[in-house]
Amino acid sequence: MMSEQPTFRMGRLDHVHIRVPDRAKAARWYAEQLGFEPVASFDFWATGFEGGPLQISADGGHTMLALFETSAGHPMVPHQTGVAFTVDADSFMSFAHSLPCGIDSPHGDLLALADLVGFDMCWAFDLADPWGTSTSSAATTASGYGPNW
Repeated sequence: MMSEQPTFRMGRLDHVHIRVPDRAKAARWYAEQLGFEPVASFDFWATGFEGGPLQISADGGHTMLALFETSAGHPMVPHQTGVAFTVDADSFMSFAHSLPCGIDSPHGDLLALADLVGFDMCWAFDLADPWGTSTSSAATTASGYGPNW
């Protein structure tokens, strides 16, 4: 008999990481062909961090593509294509407290609370499905939440 365990439900798709050799050229193509536009509220990633992504969207920033420029010698060369989801802070905390729970990190070890990644705007866990697809779950930083949960 299986034990009843609460099932974590991933939130909405936030963005997909795409590696491109020329970020500006890729942004133009996505704009001209598919109607994507830069998302102003995330411009700091593209302008403030070496190798940071240019976030573009065709739906006003609800779902985005994160264009990472990756060429020989560029700081983001090791970065992999992946998918990022957004969850609310309470769901994120519940997930964090459930670790380890049989989900692997991208390195193949069981995902643990120590794998928490802090960004300026959110906290995240990078995880991998059984086929090696890199996925991130992130929660917007909320007052009182942090790595000492």
